[in-house]
Amino acid sequence: MTAVATGTLLSLQNVSHRYRTSGREVNALDQVDLDLRDGEFLVLVGASGCGKSTLLKIIAGLLDPTEGSLDRSPGLDERGGIGMVFQKPVLLPWRSVLRNVLVPTEVLRTDGAREAALGLIDSTGLAGFEDAYPHQLSGGMQQRVAICRALLTDPPLLLMDEPFGALDAITRERLNLLLQEIWSETRKTVVLVTHNIDEAVLLGDRIVVMSPRPGRIVEVIENDLPRPRGAHTYADPRFAELSVHLRAQIVGTDHE
Repeated sequence: MTAVATGTLLSLQNVSHRYRTSGREVNALDQVDLDLRDGEFLVLVGASGCGKSTLLKIIAGLLDPTEGSLDRSPGLDERGGIGMVFQKPVLLPWRSVLRNVLVPTEVLRTDGAREAALGLIDSTGLAGFEDAYPHQLSGGMQQRVAICRALLTDPPLLLMDEPFGALDAITRERLNLLLQEIWSETRKTVVLVTHNIDEAVLLGDRIVVMSPRPGRIVEVIENDLPRPRGAHTYADPRFAELSVHLRAQIVGTDHE
């Protein structure tokens, strides 16, 4: 493993990954090269099964690439250096909101964890629900708890695997705006996997378009929409232009 360049948090070179299932080999990723910039909001988008989640797991260190290499800054190798939010909140049903947020402290010693947890709960609009249990919360509220939990250790890198995919459109839009606020305040590096084109254009600094399996990078779009972005952004002609282009790329690659 070599040191990453200044301003780069993580670098993938020629990364490929193959699964073996039911006696056959499936190529999930093929020769992916990608540098993740410190402090950016990166979005991975593409058709279902294109390897987005596999790539996210490799970045997280949950999977080793079959081929290629991954270099990361030292802070990511420390325990608690990477926060992760999944499509399902994966909350412990017998624990309150506060105690779910505090789960990482049972593995990692975190000074001032309770105060930090309460601050995150307040900042995500969950104040007053500290003692509530998951079954008493809406889906959107449960996902806010999952985001708080992922942020508790103050990780430099936050990975999100379609965290809002199961939510209704209005809740999803509200959480998109909340996520943007969190990113604007913390300037953490965020990698978001999504199928939702509007979500990708609203949130991403860069949008990585992936081909169907085996997943390759088709295009990396530099998103020049001004920040902060909000409801007004949807009316920006540039938003429509980027959305149309992205749809054409995904539909085009989906029929190759």
